[in-house]
Amino acid sequence: MSRTVAAGAILIFLAPSAAPGQDAPTEAAVFAPGTISVEGGNVYRGAFSPDGREFWFFRKVTEGEEDYRIFVSRLSDGGSWGVPERVLLGGEHSELYPSISPDGGRMVFASYRPVPGDTTGHPNANLWYVDRNPDGAWGTPVFMSAASTLANYDNNPRFRLDGAIEFGSTTPDWSRNDRFVTHWDGTRYGPPEPDPLLDAWADWRDDVTISNATLSPDGTLAILDVREDDDEGRPGPSDLWFSRLEDGGWSDPERLGAGVNTPDDFENFVVFSPDGSAIHFVRGFHLYWQVSTEAATGD
Repeated sequence: MSRTVAAGAILIFLAPSAAPGQDAPTEAAVFAPGTISVEGGNVYRGAFSPDGREFWFFRKVTEGEEDYRIFVSRLSDGGSWGVPERVLLGGEHSELYPSISPDGGRMVFASYRPVPGDTTGHPNANLWYVDRNPDGAWGTPVFMSAASTLANYDNNPRFRLDGAIEFGSTTPDWSRNDRFVTHWDGTRYGPPEPDPLLDAWADWRDDVTISNATLSPDGTLAILDVREDDDEGRPGPSDLWFSRLEDGGWSDPERLGAGVNTPDDFENFVVFSPDGSAIHFVRGFHLYWQVSTEAATGD
């Protein structure tokens, strides 16, 4: 994925935002219009708290620069999402890809903040985590030195249900973006280990690029970021496809339905609701959308 992609014009369908315990729409609709998703805004990958009442995401704050900040929106008792608040993590640094641990007490993210021992002239994004204090505020971020690769662009970290963290690491020339996983050993997150998940579809088709797979909470459904080659062999914008775990193997991917994909915009940055009943995704790096998992996969 290139870092900067112009968002195309889209038609917005406003719909209520599904709260925990409520049904998600059966056709893709804007998620949290007017608060998380706003006209002229930009949003990037988010994550729910385990109880589904907080939504953490990041957005660009300086046009034309790799300058991002993390925000959080909270669900009111009335079922509406509040105006996002900036998440303060100490200092003015570009922060990306927040993900909340299964117990809600830790956040992992990527950051351009300086790291110990980095002597490069152009700092890159690496992995950090921060723990939540008893009063709910975040403590001091900790650099994940063993898991990070200083010269690489470490990106898209996500907690798994077992507490391990999966993430991508892109080489300086942007020729490779490999997926890894790091495990907590009781004192730190260890060195990156290869994440074999994407290997399941490596031989599926030679005219597509699959850059990411997002697992449902129960691990039986994967939503894939798929870019199909055009007539000249160049990858087009990403669409969202799905694959099911059946008899120990993954099925051939199929396109998500229910109005999820569009011809010209990127659809990506998938996050499931905590109970797996809804899929949330970004369209055109502009707005968050939501749809019922059942409707989008044809169940």
